[in-house]
Amino acid sequence: MDKNRDLYDVDGCIIEYTTVKVDGRLFKTVAAELPDPEKVKQTVRKMGLWGKENINYVKALKRIRMGQL
Repeated sequence: MDKNRDLYDVDGCIIEYTTVKVDGRLFKTVAAELPDPEKVKQTVRKMGLWGKENINYVKALKRIRMGQL
């Protein structure tokens, strides 16, 4: 597994953009962090990601390994 991570600031939220290569397949992840959940929601909406599936990294890796992603 190869992983590359970049951090950005979008409207005060820490945005982590990660590309992960698992079993030869490339996946992209985005995480938004800030103590204010409403600000995180606003930023996620602004980035066009609202409504996308939101799962944790470990669960995503399991699903990749099982061929479900």
